[in-house]
Amino acid sequence: MFDEQDVERRDNDEDQGSSGKAYLIIGSLALGVYLVFTFVGKPGMALTAFFCTVAIMVAVGICWDLRTRIWFWLVIAVVVGLHVPLLLVVKWPHNWIPGMALAPIGIADCFIIVGIVRFVQRYIVRDVPPDEDE
Repeated sequence: MFDEQDVERRDNDEDQGSSGKAYLIIGSLALGVYLVFTFVGKPGMALTAFFCTVAIMVAVGICWDLRTRIWFWLVIAVVVGLHVPLLLVVKWPHNWIPGMALAPIGIADCFIIVGIVRFVQRYIVRDVPPDEDE
Protein backbone atom coordinates (compact mmCIF):
# COMPACT_ATOMS: atom_id res chain seq x y z
CA MET A 1 0.00 0.00 0.00
CA PHE A 2 2.67 2.51 0.97
CA ASP A 3 5.08 1.17 -1.66
CA GLU A 4 2.69 2.14 -4.46
CA GLN A 5 2.66 5.75 -3.30
CA ASP A 6 6.46 5.83 -3.24
CA VAL A 7 6.61 4.47 -6.79
CA GLU A 8 4.12 7.08 -8.00
CA ARG A 9 6.14 9.85 -6.32
CA ARG A 10 9.36 8.62 -7.95
CA ASP A 11 7.65 8.50 -11.37
CA ASN A 12 6.41 12.07 -10.92
CA ASP A 13 9.89 13.24 -9.91
CA GLU A 14 11.38 11.61 -13.02
CA ASP A 15 8.76 13.24 -15.25
CA GLN A 16 9.49 16.66 -13.77
CA GLY A 17 13.23 16.20 -14.30
CA SER A 18 12.83 15.18 -17.92
CA SER A 19 10.51 18.11 -18.65
CA GLY A 20 13.09 20.42 -17.10
CA LYS A 21 15.70 19.02 -19.46
CA ALA A 22 13.32 19.48 -22.37
CA TYR A 23 12.77 23.15 -21.47
CA LEU A 24 16.51 23.63 -21.22
CA ILE A 25 17.06 22.06 -24.65
CA ILE A 26 14.27 24.11 -26.25
CA GLY A 27 15.52 27.32 -24.67
CA SER A 28 19.17 26.79 -25.56
CA LEU A 29 18.39 25.79 -29.15
CA ALA A 30 16.06 28.74 -29.65
CA LEU A 31 18.56 31.13 -28.05
CA GLY A 32 21.28 29.77 -30.33
CA VAL A 33 19.11 30.40 -33.41
CA TYR A 34 18.34 33.92 -32.14
CA LEU A 35 22.03 34.69 -31.60
CA VAL A 36 23.06 33.34 -35.01
CA PHE A 37 20.57 35.61 -36.80
CA THR A 38 21.56 38.57 -34.62
CA PHE A 39 25.29 38.13 -35.31
CA VAL A 40 24.69 37.60 -39.04
CA GLY A 41 23.11 41.05 -39.09
CA LYS A 42 19.45 40.11 -39.40
CA PRO A 43 17.96 41.34 -36.11
CA GLY A 44 14.48 41.63 -37.64
CA MET A 45 14.59 37.95 -38.52
CA ALA A 46 16.10 36.84 -35.20
CA LEU A 47 12.94 37.08 -33.10
CA THR A 48 10.85 35.40 -35.79
CA ALA A 49 13.38 32.58 -36.08
CA PHE A 50 13.32 32.26 -32.30
CA PHE A 51 9.53 31.84 -32.24
CA CYS A 52 9.58 29.42 -35.19
CA THR A 53 12.18 27.29 -33.41
CA VAL A 54 10.19 27.28 -30.17
CA ALA A 55 6.96 26.43 -32.02
CA ILE A 56 8.58 23.49 -33.82
CA MET A 57 10.27 22.19 -30.67
CA VAL A 58 7.08 22.45 -28.59
CA ALA A 59 5.12 20.68 -31.34
CA VAL A 60 7.73 17.90 -31.36
CA GLY A 61 7.39 17.70 -27.58
CA ILE A 62 3.60 17.43 -27.81
CA CYS A 63 3.89 14.63 -30.37
CA TRP A 64 6.85 12.97 -28.62
CA ASP A 65 4.98 9.66 -28.42
CA LEU A 66 5.54 9.35 -32.20
CA ARG A 67 9.32 9.77 -32.01
CA THR A 68 9.97 6.14 -32.99
CA ARG A 69 8.16 6.50 -36.30
CA ILE A 70 10.15 7.53 -39.37
CA TRP A 71 7.22 9.30 -41.00
CA PHE A 72 6.99 11.64 -37.98
CA TRP A 73 10.54 12.89 -38.47
CA LEU A 74 9.92 13.25 -42.22
CA VAL A 75 6.88 15.43 -41.50
CA ILE A 76 8.91 17.54 -39.05
CA ALA A 77 11.68 17.90 -41.66
CA VAL A 78 9.13 19.11 -44.23
CA VAL A 79 7.72 21.58 -41.67
CA VAL A 80 11.22 22.91 -40.95
CA GLY A 81 11.84 23.10 -44.69
CA LEU A 82 8.69 25.19 -45.09
CA HIS A 83 9.79 27.56 -42.33
CA VAL A 84 13.16 28.31 -43.97
CA PRO A 85 11.68 30.17 -46.98
CA LEU A 86 9.35 31.98 -44.62
CA LEU A 87 12.37 33.36 -42.80
CA LEU A 88 14.51 34.05 -45.85
CA VAL A 89 11.99 35.37 -48.39
CA VAL A 90 9.66 37.53 -46.31
CA LYS A 91 10.90 41.09 -45.80
CA TRP A 92 11.12 41.45 -42.03
CA PRO A 93 11.16 44.97 -40.57
CA HIS A 94 14.49 46.26 -39.31
CA ASN A 95 12.99 47.77 -36.19
CA TRP A 96 12.19 45.85 -33.03
CA ILE A 97 8.92 43.90 -32.90
CA PRO A 98 7.76 43.13 -29.36
CA GLY A 99 7.75 39.46 -28.51
CA MET A 100 4.18 39.69 -27.26
CA ALA A 101 3.10 40.68 -30.78
CA LEU A 102 4.67 37.54 -32.24
CA ALA A 103 3.63 35.17 -29.44
CA PRO A 104 0.08 34.52 -30.77
CA ILE A 105 1.52 33.77 -34.19
CA GLY A 106 4.01 31.34 -32.62
CA ILE A 107 1.24 29.61 -30.65
CA ALA A 108 -0.88 29.30 -33.80
CA ASP A 109 2.16 27.95 -35.66
CA CYS A 110 2.64 25.29 -32.96
CA PHE A 111 -1.01 24.22 -33.19
CA ILE A 112 -0.81 24.08 -36.99
CA ILE A 113 2.29 21.85 -36.82
CA VAL A 114 0.61 19.51 -34.31
CA GLY A 115 -2.48 19.46 -36.54
CA ILE A 116 -0.39 18.51 -39.56
CA VAL A 117 1.30 15.69 -37.66
CA ARG A 118 -2.02 14.36 -36.31
CA PHE A 119 -3.60 14.64 -39.78
CA VAL A 120 -0.80 12.61 -41.34
CA GLN A 121 -1.02 10.11 -38.49
CA ARG A 122 -4.74 9.60 -38.82
CA TYR A 123 -5.47 9.87 -42.54
CA ILE A 124 -2.28 9.23 -44.46
CA VAL A 125 -0.38 6.68 -42.36
CA ARG A 126 -3.57 5.43 -40.64
CA ASP A 127 -1.69 4.88 -37.41
CA VAL A 128 -3.83 4.48 -34.29
CA PRO A 129 -2.87 7.08 -31.67
CA PRO A 130 -1.42 5.50 -28.50
CA ASP A 131 -4.25 6.79 -26.31
CA GLU A 132 -6.84 5.03 -28.49
CA ASP A 133 -5.26 1.55 -28.33
CA GLU A 134 -7.62 -1.15 -27.15
